Amino acid sequence: MPNPLSHLARGCLLLALAGCAEDSPNRADAAVDAALDVGTADAAFPCDGGAACADDDPCTVDRCVEGDCVWTRPDASLEVVTTIDGPVRAAHLRGDRLYVARGAAGFAAFDLSKLPDEDVEETFARPPTDDEGPAAGLVADNDFVYVWEGGPRLRIHNRRDGEPVGSYTARDAVQDFLVFGRYAYAAVFAKGVEGVDLEDRAAPRRLGRGPTAGRALSLGRRGNQVIVADGLAGLARVNVSEREAPTAIETLLTTEGRAVAVSVAGDLAVLAELGGGLGVVDLAPRDGPERLATLLFDQDVTGVAFLDRRTVAVAAGDLFVVDLLAPTAPTVWFAPDLGAPVQGVHAHERRAAVAQGDAGLTVVRLRCPEPAMDAGAE
Repeated sequence: MPNPLSHLARGCLLLALAGCAEDSPNRADAAVDAALDVGTADAAFPCDGGAACADDDPCTVDRCVEGDCVWTRPDASLEVVTTIDGPVRAAHLRGDRLYVARGAAGFAAFDLSKLPDEDVEETFARPPTDDEGPAAGLVADNDFVYVWEGGPRLRIHNRRDGEPVGSYTARDAVQDFLVFGRYAYAAVFAKGVEGVDLEDRAAPRRLGRGPTAGRALSLGRRGNQVIVADGLAGLARVNVSEREAPTAIETLLTTEGRAVAVSVAGDLAVLAELGGGLGVVDLAPRDGPERLATLLFDQDVTGVAFLDRRTVAVAAGDLFVVDLLAPTAPTVWFAPDLGAPVQGVHAHERRAAVAQGDAGLTVVRLRCPEPAMDAGAE
């Protein structure tokens, strides 16, 4: 395991905001820690009252102490919720439903709503028919499951029972699928990002495409932009404000490896880069994105997913949970041993479905302290 812990002085937030360097004085000192009594202060900046420090993240405690707005990480834990036997090629969490792509065995759905009191319940299992290929990946919305096979065909199934509804053939091999209500956008490898009209799920209609410079492999959303992990070309963005006419804007960032997966929360993106680690990128600057940090691991990063807006699950041989409280200085918060190599990860509402190939799947949950533990300075 690498040593990913930040070497920045504790108490530095964004360098651009705090103006601090490695030898900066530690503004969030032991007196602040003692006042908060919830652990080490991870970031601080000047404030003149508690209101300036308000934050709705239950995994942090934020208080104005002696002129500093101090963000701290109280004790939290990562617990295993359940495990599912393999094979598992990919997974998607949607509320209390878990959808699993099983390759040649098709795909299945599981109900997690009765956990932890009862075992996980398989809702349905649907093997492929003679004219269907293996389930390589899938996503779900409120009513449907969208399954791709590793080629250009995408199948649409009813979310409740897995029955087929329709299918769609893209311009190239589907790698990822992002649903915007009636419209959707597919990562179609060498053809970039392709728009799809889903008004009639039985017969989806192909729309325009936003060509990218590389190979579109993974998608995230930021407002009316689709953020693309674009292989060797890096991170790209496609404007979809005109839903039926996606327009490639530019390649945002040349990566330090091959961009294979992306996850977006607000103005932050995290990028899985084969050969380059985990990239943390600020998407907000008007003159282009800014790489805030790179976190290296012993093995390639193959999957990333935000557990919440400051915490990221990372598949890099093992599962790592990375803290982005200070995005310029990401740190590994947890590195639990799940007993088998991790291939990919999808997260929703602080739960993550961790795909482990033939070894199956593990669902984990980030547990934050109860509100009663939120202690202020006296």
